[in-house]
Amino acid sequence: MKTTYALAAFATTLTSYLGLARADSCRVYSGTNQTGASYLATLPDVDTTHSTAWYGSSSVRRNGPMLDVAGNAVFDNGESVTITASESDVVFYVYDGPQMDGRFQAVRCEQGNTCNWTFGWMKNQMRSFVCQRELVGPELPTAPIADDLTQELDAELPTSSDINNSTIRYGRISWTNVESRCARKGVGCSDSWQGRYTDVLEYGFRTTLDINNWVDDYVAWIEFWLQPQSSGGDLDELRIEETWWRVDVDDGVLSNTIRDGIANKVDDLFVEGSDDLGSQVTDGVWAAVLEESGDNIFLARLFMRGTQRIEFTYSCDPDDAHLHTVNHPADAYSASVLDNACGVGQQAGDFAPLLRLVKSLD
Repeated sequence: MKTTYALAAFATTLTSYLGLARADSCRVYSGTNQTGASYLATLPDVDTTHSTAWYGSSSVRRNGPMLDVAGNAVFDNGESVTITASESDVVFYVYDGPQMDGRFQAVRCEQGNTCNWTFGWMKNQMRSFVCQRELVGPELPTAPIADDLTQELDAELPTSSDINNSTIRYGRISWTNVESRCARKGVGCSDSWQGRYTDVLEYGFRTTLDINNWVDDYVAWIEFWLQPQSSGGDLDELRIEETWWRVDVDDGVLSNTIRDGIANKVDDLFVEGSDDLGSQVTDGVWAAVLEESGDNIFLARLFMRGTQRIEFTYSCDPDDAHLHTVNHPADAYSASVLDNACGVGQQAGDFAPLLRLVKSLD
């Protein structure tokens, strides 16, 4: 699948100066047409990118608190960006939320070019960004993971003696990192600044519960955090491990009882063993890869072989929109979103990412 970013059509592409390579980077400006105060995010060289060390070798991530510092005029005030892509394709993800959340846009700059882009609706709304290399590797959609979890939870909750029925409000999945999760949810916090480079999938489920023998409905939220990992070996190296979960219920007389009942159901999914949630999700991914490989286990393993790291990415090609859409989004997908998802400010939470399997250079 070839990843194409719709907004690239609006970027002005320039050839590299005299063919001389410059450090790949994203420089954000407070004014239009690359004017005013600026903030530079420089990527490590491409050899470092392909190391197995950590996610910081292929991206630079800046959240709101990092940008909103004295003398920095781009937080909530960015109007244009210059992307330098000498060693690989580079993508600039810009968010209107301070923790790489909320609505986002993406601009892709192909290798060998310098691309200038002036913000559209995101003008003066940038509160965080990611500058990331686009590396070569097969991609796995995460939308099916969200849909399977949603279906399972919706079927499981009514088996509780307190719940008569549940009505899905949404079931969605998004990319985040440990530092962002901590800031937004207060869950699984890390004292290390490297937490912003530890990636996790965040699954969110919201449902309305019809309680037995009770006049009022209750709304419940269930959240899972899953970490895609690779052993870096030759075979069967992909795994997705559960890390944290949380259950919230509307305030009310029965809140504690309902929350405890749901928690018991969820806790069963997180019991260590062959049937825990991480194992179920991993098995589901493998089953999908095997199916796409024509049930050829050799081809399926070859698909995974050599994976050094698993990174998030998005295809903004309208033909690939189905890869990112879930069956129960919080907001219905409009025609404009499906035609230009990365250009009109789609909610990151409703746009399921792809997992790219980054291969070694060997």
